[in-house]
Amino acid sequence: MLQDFCNPSPSEDGIQALESTELICISDDDVKRIVERHKELMLFGRLIPEKYLVAQADKMKLVRLLEPAERSEALREMDPDLVKRVPGKYLFTYLHIWI
Repeated sequence: MLQDFCNPSPSEDGIQALESTELICISDDDVKRIVERHKELMLFGRLIPEKYLVAQADKMKLVRLLEPAERSEALREMDPDLVKRVPGKYLFTYLHIWI
């Protein structure tokens, strides 16, 4: 989805909220105007993709190096609250565990 932010064309991906969620939308033009007025916000334009890329790399490392049961246990240790809140079928897909 990071690529969708960088490429101003309609996304092929969709997002489904699993919990009550408030969605706030802002146009690309508005973002550019705000950043132009507040240059210090450009830092977020770098930090957010960095966090996303690190999280993706960590996830792919889990998928590549661990067996399915180990992936599940690793996620349970890293984020026990997430495991309680998200239905297993979504966690299994996230962890590339196919039953």
